[in-house]
Amino acid sequence: MDASLLKTSPRRRWDSAIPPILRPLVRAYLLGYGFAVAPRLATLLLQHLARHRRNKQATTARDTQRGEPFLDALQRILQGGLDWRRFPTFCAMLVGGTTLLEVCLRCTPDCRRSCHTLALCVTRPACH
Repeated sequence: MDASLLKTSPRRRWDSAIPPILRPLVRAYLLGYGFAVAPRLATLLLQHLARHRRNKQATTARDTQRGEPFLDALQRILQGGLDWRRFPTFCAMLVGGTTLLEVCLRCTPDCRRSCHTLALCVTRPACH
């Protein structure tokens, strides 16, 4: 077997467009979102499947309207996880805050004096 056939193309990472300093923050937010939303989605799906199984024989107009509250509940769950006062934001702030604090503490005193703000210190590659 030819060795060139075994080579795979390098996959592009999903977070390659995100600046390296913000990657831990984004990863923490997405993990927090998954942990906050997944149990609610699982409950909604299980309830919907149980309701559908119970009413399998009945095909009245009332049963066809039950899909609308399901979609409303699905939208509410998915959007509710994006609220800034929820668990994903806490995770992002906790990880992001410690990451930025680490960067700030890594800066040299000369760097801190020349940058004047953390935002400049984080974006300047010469500081690190």
